[in-house]
Amino acid sequence: MNVPTRFLKSALATALVLLTFAPQLVGAVASCSDGKTVLMSGVCVPTSSATGLSDREPGPVIATVIYWLMGILGILAILLFVVAGIQYLLAGGDEKKTESAKNMMQYAATGVAVGLLAYMIVYTVQQLVSGGSGSGSGGSAAY
Repeated sequence: MNVPTRFLKSALATALVLLTFAPQLVGAVASCSDGKTVLMSGVCVPTSSATGLSDREPGPVIATVIYWLMGILGILAILLFVVAGIQYLLAGGDEKKTESAKNMMQYAATGVAVGLLAYMIVYTVQQLVSGGSGSGSGGSAAY
């Protein structure tokens, strides 16, 4: 069953016209007068008062999550070092307990190093993408 080329050409032309003028038609028809939505590109988008969600940009939210994770990493590292130190002190010369405590300290130090390396990589990529100077100010970075 062959579709005539004339029909295909007219269908394509109609589709192009609709795609070209559809945003203007929708923008002219749509109105968001309920106070809880905003007209964006012809679409009523709910605001934070309607959804209860934050209006913050994703970058600062991600930065906040990363700072929290770094804080949790630091607290866990301190706890592991304290537990390993107590285990080392209470080993009483037992080689297995002493080795276990040393391994725990080594794993905690490795975890901190990996966490800091991950933070450095994320910060460096963020500086490269945003075109920042990379002055190393630390806490004021906006992801």
